[in-house]
Amino acid sequence: MNATTGTGYTYQWYLNGSMISGAFTSSYTANLGGNYSVEITSSANCMATSVNTTVTVNSVPSPTIINTGGVLSVGGGPYTSYQWYLNSSPIPGATNATYTVTQNGTYRVQVNKDGCAGSSNIMTLTGVGIDEINLASVVISPNPTNGLVHIEGLLPARIVIRNMQGQTIKEANDVSDISLLGLANGMYTLQLYDQNQSLLLTKKIVKQ
Repeated sequence: MNATTGTGYTYQWYLNGSMISGAFTSSYTANLGGNYSVEITSSANCMATSVNTTVTVNSVPSPTIINTGGVLSVGGGPYTSYQWYLNSSPIPGATNATYTVTQNGTYRVQVNKDGCAGSSNIMTLTGVGIDEINLASVVISPNPTNGLVHIEGLLPARIVIRNMQGQTIKEANDVSDISLLGLANGMYTLQLYDQNQSLLLTKKIVKQ
């Protein structure tokens, strides 16, 4: 905030009617919200007080990461934008409020709200990926597929198909098959859950 300048002027800034200690210059940077005014005294000892200026200070976002069976979500929101990071590097296309992990590493999310950016805590995940969490007795085929995917060796309580940004595209309950017909060609994540909604298996599926 800047006050009118002039030769011989002195200044005193106020917050909510109370004098701000040490605020004697023609400009003042607010770090608290409230009503600000400035009193200007000329060399002839004439005094004038400005009208109040209301300042709103936006707090820095403090997002948290919630891990639900390998699907990361953001707590503390909603926020206007998201960017997920893996091992300090931004994950291309990972700009949603959720992200399905596909490999071990350290994850964090940066968010924006009201023009302010904030970063979450770092979450380190291990045991992630096809090899680590696959169940040896379960066969998922065909892969690649042009339509139906069959699960052999397990009847999951829930099958979830997600895109590579972690968004749920399709799901089915208490079945051993799920169809990818109608989905765009590309890579998807297939996840199997038990009756307690605990993640049993994650596998990448290619639709062609």
